[in-house]
Amino acid sequence: MPKLFSFEPDHMLTDLHSRNQPYVYPAQTSRTVELETAPHYSDSRFDKEQTVFGKAAPGLNYDYSDRLWDWNKSKEAFAEADKSGKTKNSANYYDVYLSHYFGKKIRVEHILAGVNVSNGYPYAVFGYREVSK
Repeated sequence: MPKLFSFEPDHMLTDLHSRNQPYVYPAQTSRTVELETAPHYSDSRFDKEQTVFGKAAPGLNYDYSDRLWDWNKSKEAFAEADKSGKTKNSANYYDVYLSHYFGKKIRVEHILAGVNVSNGYPYAVFGYREVSK
């Protein structure tokens, strides 16, 4: 099977605002912490996509946020996630969102965030697996 992404979970990158000192984005392991999943285009920490939660693991399915948020059912999924009481933009919040979106129990295990350098729009990449009931 071809490799889907050319990323390493903990990128080192140059932060132009700190005199070119290397910066490692601190990936969260807590499922309840609000994550930076929509960075601003001027945030040089995200010049390359960064792991913001968890880590890559064999068997994960990956989907880009723009593929998930372009459909009408994403509004319903966000409404469900908002009603769940989970911290917005946390791994638990995205569990609820993706579970409603796909219509099956999902557990998010890896989230990356970045900025599209051609248009400045942020994106997230969700690594998840189906949870057996």
